[in-house]
Amino acid sequence: MRDTDLNHSGSPGIRAQDIWVSPLALEGFYENFATGIDDLSGITITGDATTPEKLIDNLFGVGDRAEFDVIGEYIELDFGAPVYIGQFRYYGHASHNEDGVYKIQAYINGAWVDVKNAIPTILGDWSAWTDLTIPSIAIRWRVVATTIDTNVNTDNKAVEWEFSGVRIS
Repeated sequence: MRDTDLNHSGSPGIRAQDIWVSPLALEGFYENFATGIDDLSGITITGDATTPEKLIDNLFGVGDRAEFDVIGEYIELDFGAPVYIGQFRYYGHASHNEDGVYKIQAYINGAWVDVKNAIPTILGDWSAWTDLTIPSIAIRWRVVATTIDTNVNTDNKAVEWEFSGVRIS
């Protein structure tokens, strides 16, 4: 299946009997992509933000963060296979002024689609689990800086992001 085969409601080629859903997801278990929806096979982390791999490394120490320095910088997660994502949460850095903003995009039908906008930087804690505006199925996902936080370093520090979803196989 190609990225271009996917749309907001799934792919015309995907039937209900073709979708595998993790039993843990059915119980409302939120799986961190650092440990994988099922595993890390096929996941590639790239982007033009500083140290994109830190976005999902499950580490919270000094320096364990990705940094967005300019508007439009992104971190991309490529799962190599379709995943459904409906919710997310994220951990904010202790130095934020809480005036930076992110958005989440999914690569659908050959284009990047905003599936959640106006996600503010937060100060040193986990956000609540938040629904995507457009829950989607996609192979590739991005977190993009749309406004840069005015903290002393003028950057958005992404300590950790987690997503609730299931791999479709």
